[in-house]
Amino acid sequence: MQKTKFQYVLIGILLSTILLSSCKKSVVQSSWNNGQIHIDGLYSDWQSNIMFNEKDNVGFGVANDSSRLYICLVASDRQLMRQVMNRGLECNIDVPGSKRRIFGIKYPTGIENVASAQMSRGQRGRMKPESGEDTNIRLEDLQTEFILLGPEKEEQQIIPLQNDYGIGIKTGRSYRQFVYEIQIPFRLINEYLIVDESKLKSELTVVFKTAEIDLSEMRSGAGRTGGRAGGHPGGMSGGGTGGQRGGGRTGSPGMQRPTLEKFEFRTKVLLASPE
Repeated sequence: MQKTKFQYVLIGILLSTILLSSCKKSVVQSSWNNGQIHIDGLYSDWQSNIMFNEKDNVGFGVANDSSRLYICLVASDRQLMRQVMNRGLECNIDVPGSKRRIFGIKYPTGIENVASAQMSRGQRGRMKPESGEDTNIRLEDLQTEFILLGPEKEEQQIIPLQNDYGIGIKTGRSYRQFVYEIQIPFRLINEYLIVDESKLKSELTVVFKTAEIDLSEMRSGAGRTGGRAGGHPGGMSGGGTGGQRGGGRTGSPGMQRPTLEKFEFRTKVLLASPE
């Protein structure tokens, strides 16, 4: 009987450890940016601050200084990259006490949205790249705006990439990976969410997600991603959120994202203080 009780206690301790470990995976500690991080569509300047999340198969980094938040997302999953280019990518930020107010940025807005915008402006040309082309470069050549979401639900504004809001966004390719970088002023987040500045400067939640897939479009052939599924071989050595920290490439040879699966990556961020 004593042995059985001991086994139950041991199992309880192990389960508690696993649960605590799982909780920690959803929390990322920001690093202080003393000027080394630049929004240029590359992640080499993030050094060991890019962390690999095994569950979502992405690399993620976050940094801040006294006035701005810096975020980097890296992906090598080709299905995910097609989803981002075709459907767009949202980056949403929430802070405790925001009372359902919204702050979000959608960029890229998706090839379909770019095509519609160009058609409405009377511009001509090939809207979608041919299979196998670098869709990221093609999209950046076409798109010069992003969508600012909030503060109320369904409220949005179209903002030029070159803007007076202090928002800087850049996507690029590095080692055949999709790289998304953004900087956002804390004052703008606070203006939208109307939260206590002490809370804003301590913790927040970052959510990346792609748009829902319209199955009716898929049946009509309009929403096909095409091409071969699967991630690019090579892995980012390291990575904190579910892995170890480190540089290199993200992605694993055997990992791929089902075509219809909506991508969503959510993490809690603890902001850094000056060193």
